[in-house]
Amino acid sequence: MALAIACGVALGQLPWQPAPGSQDTALEWLANPRPVAPFTLQSLDGDVTANALRGHWQLLILGFTHCPDLCPTTLAELARLQTALDNNPLRVIFVSIDPQRDSPSELSAYVQFFGDHIIGITGAEPQLRHLAASLGMDFRHDGSPGNPRISHSPTIALIGPDGFLRGRLRPGFDVEQAAREIAAHLRVAS
Repeated sequence: MALAIACGVALGQLPWQPAPGSQDTALEWLANPRPVAPFTLQSLDGDVTANALRGHWQLLILGFTHCPDLCPTTLAELARLQTALDNNPLRVIFVSIDPQRDSPSELSAYVQFFGDHIIGITGAEPQLRHLAASLGMDFRHDGSPGNPRISHSPTIALIGPDGFLRGRLRPGFDVEQAAREIAAHLRVAS
């Protein structure tokens, strides 16, 4: 819990700006977009690198399949957001920070429950930490290997087709408002 609060305070100090034409925003847009650091993780279909983030708008979240509430709730919100943005394709990437229990095949089955267009990836802890840090996120493993306690940043990263971190959402966002803001921003960006 202390880690989540510390991450929230640190992330709240980054230079963000409201979405174009909006003052009451569901999204926070990064004033100075920054590239996502190089990484190599795995999905059911093979290796996923930072280059795979290019060419698409996507929302990326950290989580794990044994998460009791935040992760499944956030994935359900993101699936509804994808549906609301059907004319503006938006990929959702779920990055498991629990590779000991979440294999690529288990991740694939888990994310398919929420929608067909959600990708589950995981990998070695140093690669996961490198990716998380480049997105201004963090995670922590406490407890024993047989009874891990995992905490992570709740932030949802918005990554542009150039592979740059462009903005963020917080769980509990208004789906319709976020859809309007993303659609408006994609029109301005194209």
